[in-house]
Amino acid sequence: LFESVLLSMFYACGDNTFQNLGQQREDGVFCLEQVNGEDIQEVAPGWAKTLVLTTRGNLFLLGLCPPALPKDTVPTDVQPSSSSSVSKRTMVQTLKLPVPTKTAHPAVGASAPPITCQSASSTAPSSEKGTLEPSTKNQCTETNVGLQHVQVAHQTGSPVVSIFSGLDVFGLLDTLGDVYMWGVDPGLSLNCVAPTKLYVPATKKIVQMSIGYGTVLLLDEGGEMHVCPPKGDVTKDIQHLALDKKVTGISCRWAQHYACVAEGKSYTWGCGVWGQLGNGCVTEYQKDPQVVGLLDALGVPVVAVETTTHATFWLTEFGDVYAAGDFAPNHPQCDEPTLLEWEHIGASLPVGARPEAGAECEELPTVLAVKAGAKHATLLCEGATLVVGSAPAIPMPDNCARLSCGYASTWCAVT
Repeated sequence: LFESVLLSMFYACGDNTFQNLGQQREDGVFCLEQVNGEDIQEVAPGWAKTLVLTTRGNLFLLGLCPPALPKDTVPTDVQPSSSSSVSKRTMVQTLKLPVPTKTAHPAVGASAPPITCQSASSTAPSSEKGTLEPSTKNQCTETNVGLQHVQVAHQTGSPVVSIFSGLDVFGLLDTLGDVYMWGVDPGLSLNCVAPTKLYVPATKKIVQMSIGYGTVLLLDEGGEMHVCPPKGDVTKDIQHLALDKKVTGISCRWAQHYACVAEGKSYTWGCGVWGQLGNGCVTEYQKDPQVVGLLDALGVPVVAVETTTHATFWLTEFGDVYAAGDFAPNHPQCDEPTLLEWEHIGASLPVGARPEAGAECEELPTVLAVKAGAKHATLLCEGATLVVGSAPAIPMPDNCARLSCGYASTWCAVT
């Protein structure tokens, strides 16, 4: 979860095909300071939309309607959730969550209660730029508003504490530890336009969530993992995943492979056809979590892990980053963790952070945080923000405090 410090200015760069990055400045950078007059606490960018949590606890969606790309523009390894063509219309809808009840969390192995998707009501944009007015009809409304957003009502008496995104799917956690998801993912049997509460067989609150394509991975406050396997029904098929260590970090975002961090070690499982599991081989599917042997043998303590569609990135206690899989253009895929150096960096933000040609400098600056999109990872370093993979080299503020990545975008929060 993010720190409790509230930051009100977010900058973004990347693909804005769906107008989900905010207002564009003259230098090409997109910025988002407020939504509906409210300061921003957290963003969770997906593919066509960005979910925003404000400091008042309200939720907004930014982006075009419908949220799915046409099939002919989707990478072969990630299929769209809808065959609808891209529309230049903005979907503006109000999503409401049911009032939660303070019941005990279900016991492991208990049967799941029936859960149904909820319908959505709507709001429409007013003529005044950047504002919303209530509407009683579901509709997609033509608009030239630079900042297009969807207000999501969460008036349950249980505040949202964190938000998450996948391809065409979003999720949230509230203070009761309950988990909600909505969006379209046929691999999860999910087709909900409004936040839908999930049945999780956990005895403790869920504190982290990672949404892959056709799967979701959850972590509770006791360090136990819970997963909905591919082709499962996310509303009832989430299962406890045992590991003999306390887990502190998880990731399966954008992907069909999984990674976690437990007591300084990293474990991977799932799809490994690009070598992204880091276990020294290419495998179609690895069922159970296995420790990443090379990192363990090197005695490298891992503190965080991130996944893309084809790769895995590990951040160490020493500020280094290792990667495995197909993680950098013009570099062969690697089935063991490789220490990232300047040759792997596709862009530096701000421009000029990269050493001059011929300079004897291979090591990257100390990396403070790593976040991953579908085809790129962004490294928050001391004095620079670096990108591995395909990303535009657009100057961004050098005082970035934390990162978020969308499918093809990078978001930076500044103080």
